[in-house]
Amino acid sequence: MKENIEKVIWNKNAPWILYALMILFLVLAIASAQGCVSAGSSSVPASPPSVLKSSPPSVSENEFNMNAVATKGNHSYVPLHIQGTPDEYRGLILNVIWAFEQAHPELEVTDWKIEKIHWNLYNRYIDGLWIDHKPRGL
Repeated sequence: MKENIEKVIWNKNAPWILYALMILFLVLAIASAQGCVSAGSSSVPASPPSVLKSSPPSVSENEFNMNAVATKGNHSYVPLHIQGTPDEYRGLILNVIWAFEQAHPELEVTDWKIEKIHWNLYNRYIDGLWIDHKPRGL
């Protein structure tokens, strides 16, 4: 008898449960679709800031946008955002460090590192340079 009552309750409520699940699914689908649309809106910059003025960069490039450099204390981050390996851009990297030193004669560069990303064997990306420095004369 108890089993029959449970079957009747389930059968009677089953369509409402299915409708509620369908509505929940639709709300989530619409919300995620609107999130995708808003992510591509014009308020998002087309490309990240970089010190490079040309794209693709010339290996011998020697004019840079130093306003894109972020500095905090004795550390600076120089965004490059270029496809390739450090070996392909040796001259460019050295020119960027030299330009940083020319733009900041009050600072002495003590160390620098390349921030690179390896997606796989064939796709490599140089994100930027970390430059460590200290005030000159200390």
